[in-house]
This record gives sequence, structure tokens and C-alpha cells, in this order.
Amino acid sequence: MINYERNIGIIITFYSPILIYKQFMKDHFISLSDAFYRKNMLENIQFGVQKHTNHLKFKYF
Repeated sequence: MINYERNIGIIITFYSPILIYKQFMKDHFISLSDAFYRKNMLENIQFGVQKHTNHLKFKYF
């Protein structure tokens, strides 16, 4: 009986983080990808503005 309880404890210890992680990903996957997309979009806008200002610097100054 003690051995059986120990095995159950080991199974719960290793399996519960997996379940929590899966639940977290199910809840937050959309927001994570959305945040990643927004971050990339922001970087792309900044890069485009920077290229534009560099172009203006070379052209007019």
C-alpha cells in the first residue's frame, strides 16, 4: 500500500505540471501569438520609419 501511494505521488508530481502547462497554453496561446504579432508589427513600423528618416537625411541634408 505504501509503495502504491508513492507511485501515485510520483505520477501526480510529474503529470500535474504537464496538465497545468496544457491548460495555460489553451488559455493563453491566442494572446501570446497576438502579442508576438503586435511586437513584430511595432518593430516593422519602427524599422520602416527609421528607413524613411535615413532616406530623408541622405536626400536633403
